[in-house]
Amino acid sequence: MLAHLAAVSLAAVVTAGVLGGAGELIIVGHVMPSPAPSLKAEAKLATLPPGLAPTETSAPTEAPPPTMSPVPTLSPYALTAFRFSGHNYLGITNTAPEATFAAPFAGKVDVRTYQFIDGDVRVGSNVTSLPFFPYVAVSSSERRIVYRPGAVGTVTDLLVSDGVSVQAGDPLFRLIAPGPSSWVTFYDQKVPYQVVVSLQRANGSGDLDASVYFSTP
Repeated sequence: MLAHLAAVSLAAVVTAGVLGGAGELIIVGHVMPSPAPSLKAEAKLATLPPGLAPTETSAPTEAPPPTMSPVPTLSPYALTAFRFSGHNYLGITNTAPEATFAAPFAGKVDVRTYQFIDGDVRVGSNVTSLPFFPYVAVSSSERRIVYRPGAVGTVTDLLVSDGVSVQAGDPLFRLIAPGPSSWVTFYDQKVPYQVVVSLQRANGSGDLDASVYFSTP
C-alpha cells in the first residue's frame, strides 16, 4: 500500500514539472518619419526557490494572462502611387499637423516657384495676387527627387534655399496648414494629395520608386 502511494506521489510531482514548462513568447519609415513605436508583449516564467516546488497538496496556480499580439502603428500619412504622362508619381496625404519633410539622401537643392496664370503653369513669373507653388528637388550623382507641396506662405514653409547642399535628414520644408499640392491646381482638382513626389535616375533614364523613402514605421 505504501509503495502504491509513493508511486502516485512521484507521478504527481513529475506531472507538475511537465505542466510548469512554458515557451516565451514591428512600422518602418521615413517622412519624416517614420516612424513610430510598436507594442511588444511577452510572457515570462516565474521561478520558484528550492523547497517550494509544487506538490499534490499545493494550491492550484492561476493560468498566466493571455499575451497580446503586436499592434500596428498608423502611419502619419497615406501614400498613393500613380502614373501621369508616362511617369510614376507618389501622392502623399498627410494626417499630422505641421509635418516636416527632410532630404532622403545627400545632394544639392534646387528650388523653383511656379504660378498658374490663365490656364498655364509658368515659372519665373511674379504676379503677387496669385499663389506661388514651390518645387523642391534634391539631386545626387545617382538620383533626383522632386517634392511638390502647396502654396508658399499659406500652406508650405520653405526651410532650405536654392543651391545649397544638404545631408540626409536635413529639413527641406514644413506644412504649416492644410492645403493641396500644386498638382491639384495644375493638373487634377479631384485628387486629395498635399504633396506629390517623383524620383528619377540622375541621368533621366527612368523612374524609380519614391515610396521607399516613405515607408510605414
